[in-house]
Amino acid sequence: MPVRPAQRWKAGRLLYGIIIASVLGLGTLGVVFAVGLAIANAKLAVERNPLVDKILEALPGVNCGACGMAGCAAYAEAVAARKAPPDLCAPGGPQVHMALAGLLGVEVQEKDKRYAVVHCNRTAAKPAVDYRGLSDCNAAMLYTDAIYGCEYACLGLGTCAEACPFGAIVMSAQRLPVVIEEKCTGCGICASVCPKNIISIEKESSFVHILCRSRDKGAVARRNCQRACIGCGRCAKVCPVDAIEIKDFLAHIDYEKCVSCGKCVEECPTGAIANFRQMRRRKASVA
Repeated sequence: MPVRPAQRWKAGRLLYGIIIASVLGLGTLGVVFAVGLAIANAKLAVERNPLVDKILEALPGVNCGACGMAGCAAYAEAVAARKAPPDLCAPGGPQVHMALAGLLGVEVQEKDKRYAVVHCNRTAAKPAVDYRGLSDCNAAMLYTDAIYGCEYACLGLGTCAEACPFGAIVMSAQRLPVVIEEKCTGCGICASVCPKNIISIEKESSFVHILCRSRDKGAVARRNCQRACIGCGRCAKVCPVDAIEIKDFLAHIDYEKCVSCGKCVEECPTGAIANFRQMRRRKASVA
């Protein structure tokens, strides 16, 4: 039976009325919920500590995470709440530490400035492996453990330099990281991204460092690198403060004991130990 025009018009009008009612109903609900959320937000909102903003203004704002927090905002809130000390900001240094301490009304002891130290001085200039992947050390580790022969050596792809937010690391002609200490803040980001764990953050007053991480036996280590530590123990024998021990065929320095006298540097037969004081620290060549 054919539908009459009058019936079709009534049906359309009914459908249109349902749509309008639905839209109005949803809109009304939206307004009600919005008002309710606004009221709840106003009543339940936690008042922001004005000290947080002052601390944020004093921080360098690089969000490096050296303080162990997610960023400067998180650190500022922790300091304002007295849940974190005011001297954890490595990029800010003593100046920021003193500023935060002043805001808190406390005192802080000045800490030794810290720098990144690269514990690798491999002699091989040309790669032993034909690696053609991404120029990233962590990506390379999926392909090979070693590019230059020694499996403990720096891969030379510059991940640490790329990660440094202060431009304090450049790659030398030998594809080794060189730390520019005038720019280094000791934040530790370079150390955290290095898959070979050859970068550490040490006190400025610590001048003597083992520039090797090889745990191979002496003959193998020397075959892979002429400047490798061979675990001979001569450095430990001449150390006047017993600050060096040999473990896993590798010399380790106890920086709490070391007085940076340099006797171990003179005794090392391979040149695996360096005295940064003699190397004119902070003026390293990148050539």
